[in-house]
Amino acid sequence: GTGVLAREAPARAGADGSVAGLDPNPGMLAVAKRLAPALEWRQGEAESLPFPDRSFDAGIAEQHAVAFASGLATAGVRPVAAIYSTFLQRAYDQVFQEVALQNLPVLFCMDRAGLVGQDGPTHNGVFDLAYLRTLPNFVLCAPRDGSDLRRMLEMALRHDGGPVAVRWPRDECPKDETIPAPERREMEPGKA
Repeated sequence: GTGVLAREAPARAGADGSVAGLDPNPGMLAVAKRLAPALEWRQGEAESLPFPDRSFDAGIAEQHAVAFASGLATAGVRPVAAIYSTFLQRAYDQVFQEVALQNLPVLFCMDRAGLVGQDGPTHNGVFDLAYLRTLPNFVLCAPRDGSDLRRMLEMALRHDGGPVAVRWPRDECPKDETIPAPERREMEPGKA
């Protein structure tokens, strides 16, 4: 999943000069504003990213990352926050009070959804669906493959009706779409 985001990010972010980003995970970077998913990077390499001045690393301060994203959204920016599924739990109050209640268009890109094996039990992202479903205004997405992920990102970035969370497992998504292109519907909130 993260690989799909890394490939899509430069094209989406390039169309919008006011893209900014944040990420509480040191191994990832998220870009924010209208069109920008997550990019993988190594510490100290932010300058080599397509838009280093529009990227922010919040370290392991998930609460700050979510509060910052809500502030960007209230200022008219479309933030995209890349946070491991399990670590978004640390920011539950901010997700609820700062994003969901205000119905802000923040896109949460949640890597490591589900059981993660070698990463250990503290990294299992098994509760996000349970607690995000209780919050108002949220659209939750779980792609079955890379094509679905790209389509869900496009839908999420067009969706102005509140927050969207896209979750994917630790490993790469299958890349091949099994539904022929003419038979695919446009992604829309509330439709499976």
